[in-house]
Amino acid sequence: MKAAEIVRERLNEPVAVASVTVRALVKGFRAEKMPERFSTRRGYDAWLNNYVLPRWEDADITALQPRPVELWLKILPISPKSRVHIRGLLRGIWEYAMWSRSVPTQRNPMELVSIKGASKRQRVPRSLTVEEFQALCTAS
Repeated sequence: MKAAEIVRERLNEPVAVASVTVRALVKGFRAEKMPERFSTRRGYDAWLNNYVLPRWEDADITALQPRPVELWLKILPISPKSRVHIRGLLRGIWEYAMWSRSVPTQRNPMELVSIKGASKRQRVPRSLTVEEFQALCTAS
C-alpha cells in the first residue's frame, strides 16, 4: 500500500511544461510519426512548408489554440477542403506533442476548430451537351 501511495502521488504531481516551438515539434513529427507512404509524406511536407511553418514556426505549441488557428485558416486563399487538411495536420502535431510528453495529455484543441463548407463543392459540375458527347465519341 505504501508503494502504491508513492506512485499515486507522483501521478498527481503537475507536469512541468517546457517551451517547445512548433518547428521543433514538426522536426520530431517528421522523424517519428510521419506516414511512410511517399505520396502522403509529400502532401504533408507541402502543407507544412507552405502554410504551417511560415506562420507558426517560432511560436510555442501552446499558441496553437482554436480561435487563432480558425481565424488564420479563414483568411488563407485555399479551398475549405484544403483548410481541413491543414487542421488535420495541426491536430497530428498536437497529438505528437502529447505523445512525446512535450505538453500534458489533454483534449486536442484542434478538435474545436471548425471549417465551414468543407464538404461542399466550390464549382457546379458541368455536364456535356449532346453535341460535345457525340464529338467525344467520334474522337475515340
